[in-house]
Amino acid sequence: MSAQELSIESDAIDIHLAEENIAFAKRKIKWVASKPHLLPLIAKLVALGHEPRYNDSYLSIDFAGDAKALADVVRALRNSGWDTKSAKPKPEDTSWSAYYTKEGCKVDVFLWFSSSVCRKVKVGTKLVEQDVYEVQCGDTNLLGDDNG
Repeated sequence: MSAQELSIESDAIDIHLAEENIAFAKRKIKWVASKPHLLPLIAKLVALGHEPRYNDSYLSIDFAGDAKALADVVRALRNSGWDTKSAKPKPEDTSWSAYYTKEGCKVDVFLWFSSSVCRKVKVGTKLVEQDVYEVQCGDTNLLGDDNG
């Protein structure tokens, strides 16, 4: 491999690293600008026992629990000025997610909840008509034997 080829490969890596640094700097600028909105919410979430994370361009709250745990987090979001356009979870849902936004904040909040109290309950029986198939390949008498 020539010195010129090594230089081109090195330049490609340097460019990639520079792009990563620029992307990180943009994320950090967004975070710093949004901290006054996010820190009070983060304090409430930590007090509730959750560990929010800053992922790329949003604050992530992922947790499992019961309806009260979900209600506590949603209340913390709403009391901190966050709102969502997502539909409310249905009683039979085992998980639910929503994006929350706040006017003046450049960072959204993503909430992902999984119920830890779901159970499978038999609610009835139904008879289902189902087709039955078997595989048949070409001529079934491959040996030419007429006796079966």
